[in-house]
Amino acid sequence: MKLLVDLFKSLNRQKAIHILALLLFLMTAFNSQAQFTRGTQMTFGKTRVQYSDFYWTFYRFKNFDVYSYVGGQEMATYTGRTADREIAEIEKLFDYKISGRFQFIVYNKLSDLKQTNIGLDEEDVLNNTGGLTKMIGSKVLLYFDGDYRHMREQVRAGVAQVMLNQLMYGGNIKDRLQNAVLLNLPDWYTKGLASYVSRGWTVADDNRLRDGIISGRYKKFNRLSGEEAMFAGHSLWNYIVEVYGQSAVSNLLYMTRINRNIESGFLYVLGVPLNQLTKNWYDYYQRMYLNDDKERTRLAAKPLIRDRKLQRQITQLKVSPDGSKIAYVTNELGKYKIWMYDVKREKRKRLGKGGFKSIALATDYSFPVLAWHPTGRFVTSIREKKGKLWMEYYHLNKKPKYEKIKFFYFEKVSSFNYAANGQDLVMSAVLKGQTDIFKFNTRTKTYQQITNDYWEDTDPHFVLDDTFIIFGSNREE
Repeated sequence: MKLLVDLFKSLNRQKAIHILALLLFLMTAFNSQAQFTRGTQMTFGKTRVQYSDFYWTFYRFKNFDVYSYVGGQEMATYTGRTADREIAEIEKLFDYKISGRFQFIVYNKLSDLKQTNIGLDEEDVLNNTGGLTKMIGSKVLLYFDGDYRHMREQVRAGVAQVMLNQLMYGGNIKDRLQNAVLLNLPDWYTKGLASYVSRGWTVADDNRLRDGIISGRYKKFNRLSGEEAMFAGHSLWNYIVEVYGQSAVSNLLYMTRINRNIESGFLYVLGVPLNQLTKNWYDYYQRMYLNDDKERTRLAAKPLIRDRKLQRQITQLKVSPDGSKIAYVTNELGKYKIWMYDVKREKRKRLGKGGFKSIALATDYSFPVLAWHPTGRFVTSIREKKGKLWMEYYHLNKKPKYEKIKFFYFEKVSSFNYAANGQDLVMSAVLKGQTDIFKFNTRTKTYQQITNDYWEDTDPHFVLDDTFIIFGSNREE
């Protein structure tokens, strides 16, 4: 330091100022590089592999922006139209006016969303609302799975989460950091409320709660965690609306924010402490389900396929043309296996496998999709790998044979079935943001579009000697 002082004394004023400015510039550059290096080291090893290039465009609306890339313009315009309507409805439910701008980032499919590095350092990546919607700060990440109803649920969940964060923690970073220390909301409260706002109460939710109540899995409410805590909170908010009315939601949010305490909010608005409320909730649904089951009888038949792992889902159950075999898929946190079960021999055989286990990433149960060839000699699957579709054949002869070809015609295939000739396929697939019916020929590798409209068309089948196609749709009569 003394040498620097002596050096500056020996120079005239103008040269000293120039040198000082140069030193300040170098120090600033060094600090910026150090910060960049620290940031790079912090995320090193966490960046995801990206198989596709995304060229983004955006639409600007009153309170938000919608970002999309090639092939996602239809989903982006749908998101914009839907969000405007849903924001007004959720503002009425919460009795709160949203402030500031936020962004919807729309991905064409879940595999594209899994390539994003946005919010990679967050703890609940891709699982902010039970795996439904990913939200990082003011960014809401959505994906299209071929069903616009699910897209609407994601939009509602994202809006609800943004609004809830603003309501409880404030709009700017300073307020959020300060209030986060004073108010710590559990997952069943925040994620459960966002989940309830996203879709209300459905038949599937009722069946899931019935199973949890009758089995006693939800008896100890405070010990639930993860997705079970989120769903229990979802059902608790539904109970509050059914028993106390919709206005109780906004009142509870207001009192929780004012008092910085959940217990006092429930006690002041509903007149009962939280522990008593959860007991009332459990008793309410237990009486309902037990009374419903009094006149029902259990099936005498035993299950053919058993799976003791709670985290493993069984999907795509397909029976062979002669009824002697069953093909199905098991999926455990993203790692799937394709099985063939022989009904007569009561044995199963693994045909294929793929994917990898991941707790952080949302699990896509829509792949692979299966179909039996009309001869019953092999099972065909369409799966997704590295953002691309692949068609695979699993032959069931004495020497198992496996083939695969690249299937690049569509963005996503949700279901398909063979014609009697064994060459034509009818499939429900996504192309340019629409879920339509297509006829595909496996020999010529060409397709014919059967429907081309906004409505979602699913589960197609050939009937009456392959002269007609039947399918499910949400189109109006």
